[in-house]
Amino acid sequence: MSIILFGLKAVGKTTVGSLLADALSRPFDDVDRLIEVAYASKSSRCLTFSDIYQREGKEVYRALEREVILAWQSADAVLSVGGSSLLDDDSYTYLKQQGQLIYLQLSFDCWRERVLRLNPPAYFLRETEQERALRDYYQRRDPVYSSRADLVLLVDRLSPQQVCAQLQSA
Repeated sequence: MSIILFGLKAVGKTTVGSLLADALSRPFDDVDRLIEVAYASKSSRCLTFSDIYQREGKEVYRALEREVILAWQSADAVLSVGGSSLLDDDSYTYLKQQGQLIYLQLSFDCWRERVLRLNPPAYFLRETEQERALRDYYQRRDPVYSSRADLVLLVDRLSPQQVCAQLQSA
């Protein structure tokens, strides 16, 4: 059975996933990287997942995300996926069949701090509405993610190594 890590932007899915896969001697896949590979093979252009989203738009990006998820096959692997993947019913159902869904959860305050410190998505950039936009986004996503998870792990103020250790003992 695979371990599928998901959560909001900047929660550490890729970092934790890579560490966990190494600790468990399992293969690691990241849906963002799989999207980049699929896009490059279709378009002969190498772009980052965020550039694909910006240039091609949300609909094209989500369709490609869904395609790579439904094509993913790897027994006993660790996979990191963006939380939006779990909003698509077909992707959710498929991932649920593939393994244990683990929501790496951050409290709103910790998540806001990370997003603003790193690189906020374009839809959060207008400062006058930033706080409200972030809060609305979090309040819409968190309950859905929690309800779709087999395990919810609060990762506030934990290092990636600490999260990995907690996942190994869960």
